[in-house]
This record gives sequence, structure tokens and C-alpha cells, in this order.
Amino acid sequence: MSTMSRPMGKGKGKGKGDDDTSERKPADSIVNRVLKVVSISDIDECRSSDQYESVRISTNQYEEDVDARRDGDEFPYALKALDNILATQWDSPSFTPYRDTFPTEHRTSPSAFKAHVHDLVSRDVKIAYLKNLQGYLWIHGYESGQIRCPLFPDVHPALQRWHKAGIPIVIYSSGSVAAQKLLFQYTDSKPDGDLRGLISGYFDTVNAGFKMERGSYEMIAKTRGEGVGKWLFLSDRVEEVGAAREAGMQAFVVVREGNAGLSEEERKMHVLITSFDQVKVKGV
Repeated sequence: MSTMSRPMGKGKGKGKGDDDTSERKPADSIVNRVLKVVSISDIDECRSSDQYESVRISTNQYEEDVDARRDGDEFPYALKALDNILATQWDSPSFTPYRDTFPTEHRTSPSAFKAHVHDLVSRDVKIAYLKNLQGYLWIHGYESGQIRCPLFPDVHPALQRWHKAGIPIVIYSSGSVAAQKLLFQYTDSKPDGDLRGLISGYFDTVNAGFKMERGSYEMIAKTRGEGVGKWLFLSDRVEEVGAAREAGMQAFVVVREGNAGLSEEERKMHVLITSFDQVKVKGV
């Protein structure tokens, strides 16, 4: 739903070139009618990381969210809610369906259950019953107020500006549409953290296809009837930006704290921005 002056996702160490902004191509062009696509791996481009254990918007930083890498990034949010769930809902009708999908030996007690969850997360194991639990914990954590999606400071104002100008804002993430909506419903923005009213559509790998394939971006563009050249795609992943550009979209690489470093060749090939404020739209 990648990120802001604070990042979301697992606290990655800074990669090569992360602190060198002097040679980045500036995003200073005027875009006439931009249909904004923020990938909530690219939710990572909106989310920040100083809350929980490190976070970037929506987006990674969703990532699950998201793809395999983002799954591990997002789980710290869910783990914040786990202790309370185990203490208060171990035998509750709402929790037992999730509990009972775990192997018998790991649900003999709350402590055994918790130890198994932490073991799976530490080893980055992808398994259905853990993913289902994650979804349950997310919903409970968000609805209870224990979890909020921290955004980089530039994100909410930018989304408001674009929305006010009539620019549709669309999210494309490896994380499910349901997860994307949760993240934008429960942000840490003040006074109202529910930003869903600013978002025109949500896409994931189920309804759009894989994010590194050109055809996915062509399909998304067709859903709104706008020419693909009128779309702007923002992501921290050069492979995704490359696929969007192949499809005919304008596409920028968003460089946020905690993102993987870019090679010199990648820096020369792409337009780089460090804030949504650098996206200049005519009339905004």
C-alpha cells in the first residue's frame, strides 16, 4: 500500500547509494492528467517505519501484504495483537476456528501456540494456517485500535491534493485487496485516519496479475478507459517500474529510508523521487 521520512516493513539496512541523492534524476516534469497508481509494495511508498518494528506506506511499504518479502514485513503488526488474543480469546468461538487449523502439538496451550507462530515467522515460513491467523489478527488489531498504519508525512497531503484535482488514485499491491483496504482504513493520519475515500480502486495479483509483468499494467489501465500513457505508477521496486514503463505508463522509483539500494545503472535508467511532493501535476 514502500514510504516517507520515517519508513514500514522490516527494518532493512540501508543499501548502497541510499544516502546519495545528488545524482538522482529529479521528478520535475508537469503531468497533465495523471492516474496515480501507488503499489502497496508500494503501500510501502506511503507507510512509515518507526512505529511497530519498522514500517514503510503502503505500503510494502504490505506489504502480505504482500509478496513473499513483504509478508515478513507486515507480521510484526499482527504479532502485537497476538498476546492479547491468546490471553482473552483462546477458547472463544471467533478465535478457535483459526487456532484449530494449527498442528495439534502446537495448540496444547497458548504458550505453545505463540512459540510456534514466532518460530514460523522467524523462518519466514509461508503456510496457509499462519496466513489465515495473520488476517484475523490484523482485523482484530485494527478494529481494537492496537494497530495503525503509519504514513510518511508527505503521503496524506499528496493524496488529498490529487483527489481534489480529480485525479483517480489506484492501489496495486501483491497484498490482497482486503488487506489494502484495511491499511488505508486504519492509518495514523489526523484527525481522521480513514483514507479510503481518496482511493478509486484496488488491484492485487488475483484481479490484475503479477506486478513484474507488462500485461498487468495494461489490464489495469483498460479498466478506467484512460490511455495507458496518462497513468503514473510509483514503486520502490525497479522491476515493477520497468514493467509499467514497458506497458506505456509513466513510472517513477520512490526512494525511501530502509529500501534496498539502487545500482548506478538503475539510477540512470529511472526517474527517482524521495517524496510524493516531487510529483508535479498541472493545476495542483
